[in-house]
Amino acid sequence: MTSSSQGWLCLSCGHVEPTAGRQANAPAKPAPPAPAEPQSAPAGTPEPVLADTSGSGTAVTPPAAAEAPAVLASGFIDPRTPVATSMATARRLTFDRRQRRRVLLFWLVMALLIGGITAAGYLWVFEPRVALAGYLQRLVTARTATFASSATVAATGGTKITVTSTGQVDVRDQNHPKLDATVKAELGLSAGVALPGSSPTSGAIATQIKVIDQTFYFKLMQFTLSELIPVKLSDDWYMYKLEAAAGTCAKATGSSGSFLGTSMLTKIPVTHASFKGVDTIKGTPMLHFVGTMDNSKLQAAIDKANKHLSAECKLTVSADDYKNVSVTYELWRGWSADRLRVSIADSTSKTTADITLDSSGYSRPVTITAPSDTKDFTKVLQDLFSADATGTPPTTRHNVPPDTATTAQKARDTQRKADIDQLNGALANYFNNHQAYPVTLKGLTVRTENVPAVLAKLPADPTNKAPYTYVYAPVPDKTGAYRSYTLTSCLENGADVGLHVVDPVAPCKTATYQLQSSGE
Repeated sequence: MTSSSQGWLCLSCGHVEPTAGRQANAPAKPAPPAPAEPQSAPAGTPEPVLADTSGSGTAVTPPAAAEAPAVLASGFIDPRTPVATSMATARRLTFDRRQRRRVLLFWLVMALLIGGITAAGYLWVFEPRVALAGYLQRLVTARTATFASSATVAATGGTKITVTSTGQVDVRDQNHPKLDATVKAELGLSAGVALPGSSPTSGAIATQIKVIDQTFYFKLMQFTLSELIPVKLSDDWYMYKLEAAAGTCAKATGSSGSFLGTSMLTKIPVTHASFKGVDTIKGTPMLHFVGTMDNSKLQAAIDKANKHLSAECKLTVSADDYKNVSVTYELWRGWSADRLRVSIADSTSKTTADITLDSSGYSRPVTITAPSDTKDFTKVLQDLFSADATGTPPTTRHNVPPDTATTAQKARDTQRKADIDQLNGALANYFNNHQAYPVTLKGLTVRTENVPAVLAKLPADPTNKAPYTYVYAPVPDKTGAYRSYTLTSCLENGADVGLHVVDPVAPCKTATYQLQSSGE
């Protein structure tokens, strides 16, 4: 409230109350001081006049100029401002504030509208066509990941295989990848399908497997396929040295490691791709996309990918391989977890496959360690690969003598085979690092050019006396580089037969276990 000559001005409500109405309740106030006498103009100063424009010849004295309303720094009208002027100023200030709010609200709505249209266009038009490629690229660049997968393959004649697995992988060093997985498989055969030497049947197998530094570890947890595979195993851990050339492709392309490898085709052309909305998978919101592989553009994508790959990594898929194959997919993409479901149908073989892969934990730390107290799996593999369809073990030997070896001799021969297999895998790793084999086996234990040694210690024959020693014979090519070799070990059991067992090679006098590289 402030008073004026007309009454009291209510600044908050905008109306005037008469002075009389306030006198009864208002406390007595001292009379305002008398206004000062106006100062007279100095002598000789003429009065201000306006020029006569009416033609009467009479000068007009100008009226007193209206005093501009004063607005305080706080935004309120100065109480000394006349009431009518104060109300007009208040209205103008209120209108300015409302106008600014309308402008800000308008641009806020426009920004939300434009952002919404852009996001909708991205999800419904652009993203569906690149979602699969983005997911595959995410897998390829991941160094570590956890996964769960299921696959079902069905063919004419009643064959049906279902495989499920869970586990984790670590490929921070692609030359020494690590894997830890539990795998369960179920096999069913109808009356129209039978393997040689077996009857129509079905069964299941459950295993835990690990791959660490080119060594395969295997533990059997369930096995009901004895009619199909006549092998009996305990529930112990088995170990087998791999003859792997892992890392050859990475070495040629300069890759430092990935989940699936550099030779995987990630830019797969798709058609009929669309966005289906947001689904919740295992408690995680995910964007749902569907599509079909575009066979008409697949060969061009393969050719383009091969231009950037070395000879060791080139994709050898041709149009004839998939001309009768149709592939559809569903993809769910989340912040840290994804799911891909692929359905494959081959019209020629009447085979269908349905595969689902859940992956998560990309590039997070994982720990995969080798099991202890393992048994050699080499002998089991020899039993599997040395029997033909009739159950008769083939042999590369002639005039095999009767088996007179003792149990201790056979045990030492088993160790010799395992050692030769280990050396064979170590030589493959050495070649990946140096593009040639070492001059002697001792080179496997030497660190060179910032490349770690392949083996900490060389294995030795159980007796390590002539002729029972491991013989490594590298073979040079035209340039002098060693690109092939032969590894041999003498066996004490002269009646031993099986994979890689040959007639005696000097200095052996009974039988020889021999591995030969085919050259790189």
